[in-house]
Amino acid sequence: FDSENRVEASGHIHIIQADSIHIYGDVLLYDGNTRIAILKQNVKLTEGKMILQTPQLTYNLNEHNGYYDKGGVLTDDSSTLKSSRGFYNANTGDVYFKKDVTLTNPSYHLNADTLKFNVNSRTAFFLGPTNILSDTSIIYCEGGFYNTVNDDAMFTNKASLHSPPHFLTGDTLYYNKKDGTGL
Repeated sequence: FDSENRVEASGHIHIIQADSIHIYGDVLLYDGNTRIAILKQNVKLTEGKMILQTPQLTYNLNEHNGYYDKGGVLTDDSSTLKSSRGFYNANTGDVYFKKDVTLTNPSYHLNADTLKFNVNSRTAFFLGPTNILSDTSIIYCEGGFYNTVNDDAMFTNKASLHSPPHFLTGDTLYYNKKDGTGL
Protein backbone atom coordinates (compact mmCIF):
# COMPACT_ATOMS: atom_id res chain seq x y z
CA PHE A 1 0.00 0.00 0.00
CA ASP A 2 2.30 2.74 -1.34
CA SER A 3 0.03 5.67 -0.53
CA GLU A 4 -0.13 4.61 3.14
CA ASN A 5 3.50 3.46 3.33
CA ARG A 6 2.57 0.08 4.76
CA VAL A 7 2.93 -3.57 3.81
CA GLU A 8 0.77 -6.59 4.44
CA ALA A 9 2.47 -9.83 3.51
CA SER A 10 2.04 -13.54 4.03
CA GLY A 11 4.26 -16.51 3.38
CA HIS A 12 7.85 -16.92 4.44
CA ILE A 13 8.58 -13.56 6.12
CA HIS A 14 12.22 -12.91 7.09
CA ILE A 15 13.45 -9.64 8.60
CA ILE A 16 17.18 -9.13 9.14
CA GLN A 17 18.39 -6.33 11.39
CA ALA A 18 22.00 -5.43 12.24
CA ASP A 19 23.19 -8.67 10.61
CA SER A 20 22.58 -10.58 13.85
CA ILE A 21 18.83 -10.40 14.50
CA HIS A 22 16.60 -12.57 12.34
CA ILE A 23 12.81 -12.48 12.68
CA TYR A 24 10.55 -14.95 10.89
CA GLY A 25 6.80 -15.31 10.61
CA ASP A 26 3.94 -16.26 8.29
CA VAL A 27 2.05 -12.93 8.38
CA LEU A 28 3.48 -9.40 8.43
CA LEU A 29 1.80 -6.03 9.04
CA TYR A 30 4.42 -3.31 8.59
CA ASP A 31 4.03 0.45 8.95
CA GLY A 32 6.80 2.21 7.02
CA ASN A 33 6.21 5.52 8.80
CA THR A 34 6.74 4.16 12.31
CA ARG A 35 8.91 1.20 11.18
CA ILE A 36 6.86 -1.09 13.42
CA ALA A 37 6.39 -4.67 12.26
CA ILE A 38 3.73 -6.98 13.66
CA LEU A 39 4.49 -10.60 12.86
CA LYS A 40 1.97 -13.40 13.40
CA GLN A 41 1.87 -17.17 13.15
CA ASN A 42 4.99 -19.27 13.67
CA VAL A 43 7.00 -16.24 14.81
CA LYS A 44 10.64 -16.79 15.64
CA LEU A 45 13.31 -14.25 16.62
CA THR A 46 16.92 -15.41 16.71
CA GLU A 47 20.08 -13.71 17.87
CA GLY A 48 23.13 -15.88 18.26
CA LYS A 49 22.12 -19.02 20.13
CA MET A 50 18.95 -17.42 21.53
CA ILE A 51 15.67 -18.43 19.87
CA LEU A 52 12.37 -16.81 20.86
CA GLN A 53 9.14 -18.35 19.57
CA THR A 54 5.72 -16.74 20.02
CA PRO A 55 2.36 -16.56 18.22
CA GLN A 56 2.74 -12.78 17.73
CA LEU A 57 5.58 -10.28 18.01
CA THR A 58 5.56 -6.51 17.66
CA TYR A 59 9.03 -5.26 16.70
CA ASN A 60 10.17 -1.63 16.38
CA LEU A 61 12.96 -1.46 13.82
CA ASN A 62 13.88 2.13 14.87
CA GLU A 63 14.26 1.30 18.56
CA HIS A 64 15.54 -2.28 18.05
CA ASN A 65 13.06 -3.74 20.53
CA GLY A 66 10.07 -6.01 20.51
CA TYR A 67 7.42 -7.45 22.75
CA TYR A 68 4.96 -10.31 22.92
CA ASP A 69 1.86 -10.72 25.07
CA LYS A 70 0.39 -14.01 23.85
CA GLY A 71 2.98 -16.31 25.41
CA GLY A 72 6.54 -17.03 24.38
CA VAL A 73 9.26 -19.65 24.66
CA LEU A 74 12.95 -18.71 24.73
CA THR A 75 15.56 -21.43 24.24
CA ASP A 76 19.34 -21.41 24.24
CA ASP A 77 22.04 -24.08 24.65
CA SER A 78 20.63 -25.76 27.73
CA SER A 79 17.59 -23.84 29.02
CA THR A 80 13.96 -23.29 28.09
CA LEU A 81 12.14 -20.25 29.45
CA LYS A 82 8.39 -19.67 29.09
CA SER A 83 6.33 -16.61 30.00
CA SER A 84 3.01 -14.96 29.19
CA ARG A 85 4.59 -11.64 28.23
CA GLY A 86 8.05 -10.50 27.27
CA PHE A 87 10.05 -7.51 26.06
CA TYR A 88 13.38 -7.63 24.22
CA ASN A 89 15.78 -4.69 23.83
CA ALA A 90 18.45 -5.53 21.25
CA ASN A 91 20.46 -2.40 22.15
CA THR A 92 21.09 -3.52 25.73
CA GLY A 93 20.60 -7.28 25.32
CA ASP A 94 17.95 -7.25 28.07
CA VAL A 95 14.97 -9.58 27.87
CA TYR A 96 12.18 -9.05 30.41
CA PHE A 97 9.78 -11.87 31.16
CA LYS A 98 6.52 -11.27 33.00
CA LYS A 99 3.72 -13.45 34.35
CA ASP A 100 3.91 -17.22 34.70
CA VAL A 101 7.67 -17.34 34.15
CA THR A 102 9.19 -20.83 34.18
CA LEU A 103 12.75 -21.75 33.36
CA THR A 104 13.83 -25.35 32.92
CA ASN A 105 17.51 -26.25 32.97
CA PRO A 106 19.16 -29.66 33.48
CA SER A 107 20.32 -28.50 36.94
CA TYR A 108 17.24 -26.63 38.22
CA HIS A 109 13.67 -25.46 37.65
CA LEU A 110 12.68 -21.83 38.28
CA ASN A 111 9.23 -20.24 38.78
CA ALA A 112 8.93 -16.47 38.96
CA ASP A 113 6.63 -13.53 38.49
CA THR A 114 9.20 -11.33 36.74
CA LEU A 115 12.67 -12.11 35.45
CA LYS A 116 15.21 -10.11 33.44
CA PHE A 117 17.93 -11.85 31.45
CA ASN A 118 20.87 -10.11 29.80
CA VAL A 119 22.00 -12.11 26.76
CA ASN A 120 25.42 -10.36 26.71
CA SER A 121 26.46 -11.04 30.31
CA ARG A 122 24.35 -14.24 30.51
CA THR A 123 22.95 -12.99 33.83
CA ALA A 124 19.41 -13.53 35.16
CA PHE A 125 17.97 -10.90 37.52
CA PHE A 126 15.14 -11.86 39.91
CA LEU A 127 12.61 -9.00 40.05
CA GLY A 128 9.88 -10.52 42.22
CA PRO A 129 8.91 -13.69 44.06
CA THR A 130 11.13 -16.50 42.71
CA ASN A 131 11.42 -20.20 43.55
CA ILE A 132 14.39 -22.24 42.35
CA LEU A 133 14.22 -26.01 42.75
CA SER A 134 17.09 -28.45 42.25
CA ASP A 135 17.62 -32.07 43.23
CA THR A 136 19.20 -31.01 46.51
CA SER A 137 17.75 -27.62 47.46
CA ILE A 138 14.92 -25.09 47.33
CA ILE A 139 15.77 -21.39 47.07
CA TYR A 140 13.32 -18.53 47.51
CA CYS A 141 14.00 -14.85 46.96
CA GLU A 142 12.36 -11.67 45.73
CA GLY A 143 15.50 -10.09 44.29
CA GLY A 144 19.04 -10.86 43.22
CA PHE A 145 20.86 -12.35 40.25
CA TYR A 146 22.48 -15.46 38.82
CA ASN A 147 25.37 -15.28 36.34
CA THR A 148 25.25 -18.43 34.21
CA VAL A 149 28.85 -18.02 32.98
CA ASN A 150 30.71 -17.96 36.30
CA ASP A 151 27.96 -19.56 38.45
CA ASP A 152 27.79 -16.58 40.83
CA ALA A 153 24.45 -16.01 42.55
CA MET A 154 23.11 -13.50 45.01
CA PHE A 155 19.63 -13.85 46.49
CA THR A 156 18.03 -10.90 48.31
CA ASN A 157 14.71 -9.80 49.80
CA LYS A 158 13.36 -12.60 52.02
CA ALA A 159 16.05 -14.97 50.77
CA SER A 160 16.05 -18.56 52.00
CA LEU A 161 17.85 -21.76 51.13
CA HIS A 162 16.56 -25.15 52.21
CA SER A 163 18.99 -27.99 51.59
CA PRO A 164 18.04 -30.77 54.03
CA PRO A 165 18.94 -30.97 56.77
CA HIS A 166 20.08 -27.31 56.55
CA PHE A 167 17.90 -24.20 56.36
CA LEU A 168 19.35 -20.73 55.87
CA THR A 169 17.64 -17.33 55.69
CA GLY A 170 19.02 -13.82 55.39
CA ASP A 171 18.77 -10.40 53.86
CA THR A 172 21.36 -11.46 51.29
CA LEU A 173 22.70 -14.90 50.41
CA TYR A 174 25.69 -15.28 48.08
CA TYR A 175 26.84 -18.52 46.45
CA ASN A 176 29.43 -19.49 43.85
CA LYS A 177 28.77 -22.96 42.49
CA LYS A 178 32.20 -23.42 40.87
CA ASP A 179 34.22 -23.01 44.07
CA GLY A 180 31.45 -23.95 46.51
CA THR A 181 31.71 -20.76 48.56
CA GLY A 182 28.82 -18.92 50.08
CA LEU A 183 28.09 -16.10 52.49
